[in-house]
Amino acid sequence: MKNILIVGTGNLGCRHLQALAKLNNNVKIFVLDPQPAALDRAKNSWAEVASNAAQVTYHQDFDFGTEIELAVIATNSNIRSAVTKKMLDKIVVKHIVFEKFLFPELSQYTEIADLLKGKQIKAWVNCPRRMYGVYNEIKKRLKAPVSFSVTGGAWGLACNSIHFLDLFAMLSGAVPAANRAILSDGLLASKREGYIEFSGSVFGNTNNGDTFHINDTNQPGQPITICIADAEKTIHVNEGERYYIVLDAGIRDRTVEPVFFDIPYQSQLTNIFADSILETGTCALTEYGESCRLHTQLLDIFLNQYNKIIQKPDNRLCPIT
Repeated sequence: MKNILIVGTGNLGCRHLQALAKLNNNVKIFVLDPQPAALDRAKNSWAEVASNAAQVTYHQDFDFGTEIELAVIATNSNIRSAVTKKMLDKIVVKHIVFEKFLFPELSQYTEIADLLKGKQIKAWVNCPRRMYGVYNEIKKRLKAPVSFSVTGGAWGLACNSIHFLDLFAMLSGAVPAANRAILSDGLLASKREGYIEFSGSVFGNTNNGDTFHINDTNQPGQPITICIADAEKTIHVNEGERYYIVLDAGIRDRTVEPVFFDIPYQSQLTNIFADSILETGTCALTEYGESCRLHTQLLDIFLNQYNKIIQKPDNRLCPIT
């Protein structure tokens, strides 16, 4: 029997838990949150999908002394580093999947990287668009270099831009450099208490000539549109309506049939990456090292803007999650 641990039982943590009911492996699931009310929420979430496939126990601390094959760290960013350190001090863990935005301080990325390396732990970050069938289909149709743009209103640039930068890295096959940004002069409220948001644009490129532009106009109700192009075609993706269209370069005035697709929920994905990790020791998510290179570029941009606004140039923490 293999042991899986879910740390943090907010909405996302509960979706991770529900997905594990679909596992084919013989597993035992440990669920950890220091708040009794949060554990009660997790118990209710499990009851909605409960099967006989797994045993589940609930804990407020790392008191179970059991080796964990896979831990999913689904806390908010401000405690993720401390929780990870405490976990690895208390128990043996072989594999970790972290939620994003990874950490709010630049120094924490290397601290956790060194800890993982020292304990020989393989880790990934949950930017799940790499697992979507639609983007794997689109990637097969692209020829380098790739132009990538995302625009929409009030979708949370600080919190969610990592998803799109990660998608661009996957589609282009290279680690991009985020080298320019135009951000809002004021701080915006986050959906999560104690955190902040920005609107504006982030630009960048790869060494292969691929380019990206990620934009949040802060106009509520403006849907997110994704444009992916190469020299031969432009692909417009509408995730909200679940379709994309392909426009061939130079061909106009013709009807283009949409291609419809599904977007899986997290409760339909965690079991897939967990099963892959348990069986093969790897999965389709972004490896920790690559995700750190993407995260830290964005964090550096957001931290510099945050410090300008609060007029504290030496501040090292940007409260995004």
